[in-house]
Amino acid sequence: MTSCASDSKWRRIFSDLHAQLEDQKKHSGSHTLVKVLKSNEPFEYRDLLASCFEETCFDGMSGPIYYREIEWIEVRTGEVILEFGCEVDFEMNDGLARIYGYRT
Repeated sequence: MTSCASDSKWRRIFSDLHAQLEDQKKHSGSHTLVKVLKSNEPFEYRDLLASCFEETCFDGMSGPIYYREIEWIEVRTGEVILEFGCEVDFEMNDGLARIYGYRT
């Protein structure tokens, strides 16, 4: 596996998501799945974009989630077509976007 999302890239991704999905979140609620490398199953994270984002991690439900451990995240986008200020590996389908940190 080769990382395609460094700490700085994840910070930029979260910033772009927050800017584009702020209004969407108010109307449809927040749906975010986070899949980390050390877990077989993703977990649901409520209000991820309202989290406290640090230099190398964000606050997880049971401790910090380090950006370099994120395999992918999935967010509800509704009708929003995402655009990023950097090259990002992602897929959009049925109002959801899956953004990859690692692609297997």
